[in-house]
Amino acid sequence: MAEASITLSFAKSRFLYGESCPVAATVDNTGARPLLLWDQAPIAPLTYSLRSEGEADPRYVLSERAWMESRARGILKEGPPEKALYLQPGKNRRFKADLAELGQEPFLPGRYSVTASMPGNEGTLVSAPAAIEAVPAAIELLARSVSKPREKASTVFVHREADGTRGIYHQLSASGTLQHSVYHKAAQAGAVSSIATSTDAMDLQAGRRIAWFEGPVLRSLEIWDDRVTKPLSTCPEELPGGVVVNPGIQFADGSACFMVARGAALSLYRIRGAQWTREGSAELGAEAPNALRLVWESQGERLRFLWAAASRLWSRRFTLALQPVEPQPVAVTEGQSPPAAWSVDTALYGSAESGFTARIGSRSVTLPPTPPGFRAAAIAPANANTPVAVQCGDTLQVWAAGSSEWREAATGVGVARHLEIFSVDGRRHFAQWIEPNSGVRFVLLPKA
Repeated sequence: MAEASITLSFAKSRFLYGESCPVAATVDNTGARPLLLWDQAPIAPLTYSLRSEGEADPRYVLSERAWMESRARGILKEGPPEKALYLQPGKNRRFKADLAELGQEPFLPGRYSVTASMPGNEGTLVSAPAAIEAVPAAIELLARSVSKPREKASTVFVHREADGTRGIYHQLSASGTLQHSVYHKAAQAGAVSSIATSTDAMDLQAGRRIAWFEGPVLRSLEIWDDRVTKPLSTCPEELPGGVVVNPGIQFADGSACFMVARGAALSLYRIRGAQWTREGSAELGAEAPNALRLVWESQGERLRFLWAAASRLWSRRFTLALQPVEPQPVAVTEGQSPPAAWSVDTALYGSAESGFTARIGSRSVTLPPTPPGFRAAAIAPANANTPVAVQCGDTLQVWAAGSSEWREAATGVGVARHLEIFSVDGRRHFAQWIEPNSGVRFVLLPKA
């Protein structure tokens, strides 16, 4: 008789790229001696190996210990021994894990054979293999925000399902990083025309509100990891042609505000539980922009709108009641042509052929010549080094203030859409983009 066995169980076998992949591993002690589970910190003793079809060596090796060491950035040390835990003969213990969360980056699309192993009394115990598949996400829309008080990024996307319906998926990142962060399905929807996530007005330990338009109907719910913490609710007022502006804002009283733009007309809607109220309206004071971004300024509790028009990046501030703080829109940056990319108080002017110039507030910086094969560009919000990223061929190149050249940040980049640069913790920058053959990809950018 075997001394023990490990059995794997997955709730489902098919996952989107970057989606949560929960697994349960049951260890049965069928032998005559107690089986040691741990003798130090109470860390699950299992190691998971994922092998691609036809490959002998595992492509991914995951464990709770490696996850903790990575999250602790190498400072996890062996402490004084705790009371050892043994699994007695005839007993079993179930361990739960999220394989996608244990990995630092999403699994590449493909079929995998998964096994779990652990030390036994008479050698290594290995489970029978279980089959899973990671598939590309067919992303139609994406929105992201960063909560500075919590140092967390919130990303939501709309995935077109095989039957033509849409799935809405949300990710709330780990503190300070996008690594070990996974997407959870929040809702099923019809055709979605715009979507927004939210940011915190202050440090809130709560789920994340998301809102979206299905036709003229505005819907919202709150999700925390895989739990819907505030159920789906629908604004009773139909808003034809409405676009929900990213991000919304969550408050300490549990309410959230979302801005709706119809052309250059703005309306503010607040959600408390399932109750919707319209709390203000205003005119932007400009022609309807193609893209409108909202920034919450906690000092003074002001709403700041940013958009690009002609050769300028524009800004205008309002109170939370949508009363104008500035009588007219204010030009933040200006160039000789429409910006190739822009963010908060930054814009990138020029072209790969003529050369790019970064406008960072009132500063102007000429960038080094762009590597050949230019496809897309992005610039970070204004800060100490304000990196710029360009996709050239199948590589992502980055430049930051103080640098005299481009540096390679990623390879194997496909057709990148929605390329953005942002910081979760105010120190390190990530580039994030959509690839049709996988989903939402990201990379930690090298420092200057």
